[in-house]
Amino acid sequence: MCASRLRPLLMLLMLNASPAALAASIQYSEDLSDFANPERGFYYQLESASNAPDPLGNYAPSLFAAARSTVVRRLYNLLDFRATPISTAFLQHIEADLGYARQNGLKLNIRFAYTFNEPPPNNDAPLALIQQHIGQLQPLLAANADVISHLDAGFIGRWGEWHTSSNGNATTAGMSTVLSDLLAALPVQRTVVVRTPGYKRAIFNRQTPLTPAEGFNGSALARTGHLNDCFLASEDDFGTYVPNDPASIAEQKAYIAAETRYLPMSGETCAVNSPRSDCASALAEMAQLHWSLLNYTYHPGVLQAWQSQGCFDQIQRRLGYRLVLRSATLPDRVSPGGRLQGVINLQSIGFAAPFNPRALELLLRNIANPNSIFRLPVSADPRRWLPDENSGNHGIVLDLPLPGDLPLGSYELLLALPDPEPTLRDHPAYAIRLANLGTWEAASGANRLLSSVVVVADGVFANSFE
Repeated sequence: MCASRLRPLLMLLMLNASPAALAASIQYSEDLSDFANPERGFYYQLESASNAPDPLGNYAPSLFAAARSTVVRRLYNLLDFRATPISTAFLQHIEADLGYARQNGLKLNIRFAYTFNEPPPNNDAPLALIQQHIGQLQPLLAANADVISHLDAGFIGRWGEWHTSSNGNATTAGMSTVLSDLLAALPVQRTVVVRTPGYKRAIFNRQTPLTPAEGFNGSALARTGHLNDCFLASEDDFGTYVPNDPASIAEQKAYIAAETRYLPMSGETCAVNSPRSDCASALAEMAQLHWSLLNYTYHPGVLQAWQSQGCFDQIQRRLGYRLVLRSATLPDRVSPGGRLQGVINLQSIGFAAPFNPRALELLLRNIANPNSIFRLPVSADPRRWLPDENSGNHGIVLDLPLPGDLPLGSYELLLALPDPEPTLRDHPAYAIRLANLGTWEAASGANRLLSSVVVVADGVFANSFE
């Protein structure tokens, strides 16, 4: 039996053996509804061009709430700056958008480009100017990384998709320069996604995917994820997979599948291509490639087909992570300065795991005084809760030291997964909601474990539950 399965068993034996830790077993009911969660799901895509800025403040928060969207893919069109620095006014416009996101529980997936629907030529800027622009953006991106889910690589070519460059930038050297500068402009906790697996392989001169040990290690390799803006559109997704032959495409998908265990997979559909774009193929490939984020409005024909074929709601629920409490074994009584030991079992049933850092805490909330809350950090990484590992079943082993001055009394137990950024940690909209009935507290951003514990003086334990 593997060590990960032995640990919960050993902890359960400890609980049953210790009179100081009478064990209460709880079973949880799954919530089958769709609801919003940070950094996952369908996103809205909104463009703002330098010649006609369109502030996010023009859009009511209810627009995003109706689609349960917590991410906006923000396309910044720098067409006026193909020969000049980015203006102060446009930089302030971007910063205002990030402030709007923070005020409204959103994050931005940002892409910069010099042309979107404008015809060629002049699809981008000279590489040196692109680097200058990234340098201008760096302070803004770093200061607002809390509300940036991730960046698209962008800048090169039409749509910023790293092709049809009018300045010769769509080369491995040019792509490597842009990617390196973007990664340097962001804190190490954030990622940049590139348009094809071939681009990443060429930039890093490496064919093999990330290993489990390399996942989340902060290297440039571990911070470069995947983007597909023509998902399901053809056998090779309109040039996403090169060369276009079945064996090579299968190998490239296997590469992405291994990588996206630790990295975001995002993008959009771009053409109806039945049967490949139909429900059966879409569901299978989203699961294989660990899709986290998908365009809510494009391609309308594909999205409508999913509605009529009956899989749209399932896709909406499963994009990114979806975590369900299954059971827990928790102590009935503890003492100040002692340890709280137990096991919480959950299942990951989405297409992916969270791709950004996520805090995990057990909360003890005083029943007589609900404003008195003790937060106990739990040493588990939700980014490792993959749906295709051990059938998505993951055990959280608790062995937590309690404060020596913990007041006596009864406490409700809650599990919280807040955003670790200090600016967002206490914002419930940025906390993860578990897919269970009767557990979520929207006001606190925590999940009730439907269990309580009594803190008693050391050595004072009853022989039965209260």
